[in-house]
Amino acid sequence: MRWRASVLALGLALLASVPAGAQWGDTEQNDASRSKARWLVIPVRGGGTDGAPQLGIDALHLGAESVRHELSVRGEEVWRAERASERFETVGSAPAPDVSESDIERWVERSRAAVRYLARADYKAARRVL
Repeated sequence: MRWRASVLALGLALLASVPAGAQWGDTEQNDASRSKARWLVIPVRGGGTDGAPQLGIDALHLGAESVRHELSVRGEEVWRAERASERFETVGSAPAPDVSESDIERWVERSRAAVRYLARADYKAARRVL
């Protein structure tokens, strides 16, 4: 039931007469920056705690693709999903940190100490150690 409401809300938002660029706020200042903006549509799967069935991943991707298409039809620039992930890897991602053997040993020692504190119900000490 919840997913139906989400799909209905998405459909109504797409059919609304307000253009997608309306989220920019002040039109005087944002006319120039709007031409530089590019939308990124990300399919997100929520945690259905109310027992309602969740949308499958394929349905989420189809929904995201239809939103991308609608934005493109309205003249907005939209990132393709593959291009956005490539761009993030080259610009926003950092290399994995180097972890030494001593770092791992220290983590194990602190984890054991934290477990001992938790067993004694000393949560502040456990948090401090971690």
